Amino acid sequence: MRTAAWLAIACSLLLLVDWLAQKPDLAELRIPDSELRPVIERFSADRGSLTRSFPVATSPARRARMKQFYTEWLSVLPGLNFDALSQDGKIDYLLFKNLLDYELRQLDLEARSLQEIAPLVPFAQTIIDLEEARRRIENLDAQKAAATLSGRLEDVLDAARGARADGFGSFWLAQTTLLDALAVLAVVGASGAAPAEVGTAVVATYGRHPTVLAAQALTAQAALPGRLVLGVGVSHRPSVEERLRMRWDPPLRHIREYLTILDALLREGRADHDGQLFSAHVDQPRPPVEPPSVMLAALGPQMLRLAGERTDGTVLWMVGPRTIREHVAPTIGDAAARAGRPAPRIVCSLPVVVTDREAEVRAFAARAFARYGELPSYRAMLDREGAEGPQDVCIVGDEQAVGAAPDEIAPAGETDFAAVEIGGTPEERERTRALLRSRA
Repeated sequence: MRTAAWLAIACSLLLLVDWLAQKPDLAELRIPDSELRPVIERFSADRGSLTRSFPVATSPARRARMKQFYTEWLSVLPGLNFDALSQDGKIDYLLFKNLLDYELRQLDLEARSLQEIAPLVPFAQTIIDLEEARRRIENLDAQKAAATLSGRLEDVLDAARGARADGFGSFWLAQTTLLDALAVLAVVGASGAAPAEVGTAVVATYGRHPTVLAAQALTAQAALPGRLVLGVGVSHRPSVEERLRMRWDPPLRHIREYLTILDALLREGRADHDGQLFSAHVDQPRPPVEPPSVMLAALGPQMLRLAGERTDGTVLWMVGPRTIREHVAPTIGDAAARAGRPAPRIVCSLPVVVTDREAEVRAFAARAFARYGELPSYRAMLDREGAEGPQDVCIVGDEQAVGAAPDEIAPAGETDFAAVEIGGTPEERERTRALLRSRA
């Protein structure tokens, strides 16, 4: 039976090769064409123009304009005679209408989510306003804009000073706004506010050639000095394709080539590499500092192995103790051992809040962090943990419950715990900080 099946496949392949050899004229083939094709082409072109005109994805102005755009297109559809359309045209009509309805729902969900997480990023709207003003080509008052950004920067400096004063050994900053994380950390170092170690958790590689990131990291390392951990990651396909409008490359190939150039520049100031995705022929003076430690955001087994083989460890987000114990620690640890490297660091970063409103706060976390339950790499980690959503790996509860969580995570293989405080009320924020301070 198996031989017959292979024979049938072989015969089919021979017929296919023979057909291809004839090189038919595609113009002779009947390719159905929907009546909606010019409509959809116009829609796509208009949406592309609007997306380029409103590049700040979380901007209220962009959201309002896109909502108007989709609503206007929905109002146009009834003008088409649905009954007169061909079968293909009717299918395209329904798919197009469903797309418009979906995009409007997504905009409403985005607005609610951003409203809910606003207390976590109080500086976001300030930066969005400045970027929107720049987009509108307004005459900005440079001194006023600088003072505004300095105020936001001062908030970060205050946070770093607070971490140091409370006895925390490290301070981590994610690249999530238009305040550059490495530049901010350099200012933290120059101001004397830095704890024993500061790190990025993380900087995405897309948008920064490794030569640019190497220069930024070495500059920050010189300002700190010597306290920087450079956490990098490849980001996620939706962010790269939808927000940056860049091509999503195979992640492993991308980060291998990226690290090859980055490591060479950090250590020696020289790189001589031609790759499929990244190339660099550079030989330049570098600051006389030790290269910063490099860590890689990794979740899947191949990325974890690469982190163990090529970096000092991994920076995790939304990963629970069971997954660290059964997946992360053994995978990255074995890879580092085979490569002859020291035992890797595993930085576990999770949202933390001390509260008497556990159910309410977890419901908020489910909405605020919903995206992490949808991205495939994070969804896989949540499934390994047996978690329904991100809210289930957040550390939420009273002092006893939250205080016990790090004791459960450490034996799983975590070497560093980085708490992200998300207390909603002043009382919750104070209780959360007091508990973390007691464990510093």
